[in-house]
Amino acid sequence: MEVRNYEHGDEEKIVALWNICLAQEPITNKLFKRKVLLNPNFDTKGCFVAEEERNLVGFILAIVRRVPNEGLGLETDRGWITVIFVHPDYRGKRVGSLLLKNAVDFLRLKERKFVYVCGLSGSSPNFFWPGIDVERYAGTIEFFKKQHFMIDHYAYGMEKLLDNFEIPSEIKQIEEKMKKEGIIVQLLEKKYEKALLYFLMTHFPGDWHRHAKGTLGSGIDLSHFIIAVKGSKVIGYCYYEDEHFGPFGVAESFRRTGLGTTLLFKAIERIRAKGGKRVFLKWADEGPASSFYSRHGFKITRKYAIMRRRIEGDFVV
Repeated sequence: MEVRNYEHGDEEKIVALWNICLAQEPITNKLFKRKVLLNPNFDTKGCFVAEEERNLVGFILAIVRRVPNEGLGLETDRGWITVIFVHPDYRGKRVGSLLLKNAVDFLRLKERKFVYVCGLSGSSPNFFWPGIDVERYAGTIEFFKKQHFMIDHYAYGMEKLLDNFEIPSEIKQIEEKMKKEGIIVQLLEKKYEKALLYFLMTHFPGDWHRHAKGTLGSGIDLSHFIIAVKGSKVIGYCYYEDEHFGPFGVAESFRRTGLGTTLLFKAIERIRAKGGKRVFLKWADEGPASSFYSRHGFKITRKYAIMRRRIEGDFVV
């Protein structure tokens, strides 16, 4: 058994092993290349494979920022383990622990204080999931607990079926009231692009600003963004694509006014008009975010545990 750093040419074996170990989360060579190898934060020194007699039996990817997060910098206190898996025949044989030790040692050399597993809202570079699915990968959660990781919080994948959907009359009344106050909910226009980016940098720095900046730069149809405008300022927005909803945010001073609900239902209305049968979000953190969606008929489809541990002392396997 040998644990070594990733080398060029390993990717086909990694993808093949991924699709054995994470059969419910399959990946292609193309997606692996885009999400991992072409990630500007990728460092071969944080990417490890385990092999026995030249057969790949395990993989782990540890990441630190090499490129600043929009508005948040290099986030020098934290690192991430975005994915780990071991061939079923080699589980319980310390392969996962050895991979994890190498990954944490890499993060320690980078002087990180904390390591997160999978993701963290607004912060994780090219993550695959926000956390560990508690139903599909309960054994993985127990593995990390044995390595002194704790559950920081939960996040939920959610969806709402759109049979017989229509915007409630009270939402229409809220929108009319906001119009009288000078607040207009509308599709994004080119003249508001800079105002949207300024709003995001000010209120939601990090991944949401990066996502909007990259999406607008790709030349996508602006109608994927719905914004709330007061005067020349953007005070709220949401993004949708096909049946997927999010990101979504409202300036703090305009929360609990019905503005967020209006943006949500405007997006759902457009999704439905384009033939969508449901609207889903990849995740919402537990607390106010997931409660908001629950109040509006969204049901939980997946539950993720976001896990972390402090990096201190020797990491013993």
